[in-house]
Amino acid sequence: MAKKGQRARTFVELAAEPTWSQTAAARTGAHAVRPGAVNAAGEFFDPDGRRLTLVDGDLGPAQAQRAVDAGALVVAECCGCGGGSRGCTPVWLDARQVGSLRGGAPPVFTGRHRAPTWLELWTGPETDVVFTHGDVSWGGTALG
Repeated sequence: MAKKGQRARTFVELAAEPTWSQTAAARTGAHAVRPGAVNAAGEFFDPDGRRLTLVDGDLGPAQAQRAVDAGALVVAECCGCGGGSRGCTPVWLDARQVGSLRGGAPPVFTGRHRAPTWLELWTGPETDVVFTHGDVSWGGTALG
């Protein structure tokens, strides 16, 4: 509400102001961009710092394999913490490693360390990402 003697701003003036996500506050503190990791606000970023969006938090192994076959990247965190800012650092598989998974058998939950284990599918402006958590083996290699 405008104070006495002040003119109220028009809708056009209000719409021209930056949104919260366009301000410095969106890039600092809990919302700081963490390339290849999860920030304190729970936002996940690809290695180039582009924000990813969760598509499926309970992805099945066959769905994960289809996503990788279609070109998705793969990232892993081994302790089952979710890869958050207070947990371990997610490890991104390189192009050669991901290429070796394409056309192969789907990932397997091993239960080796009894860590919480699940798969997620994230999407971003450039590609999809399969995020493996916990005790996962894929292509004969333990990711967790």
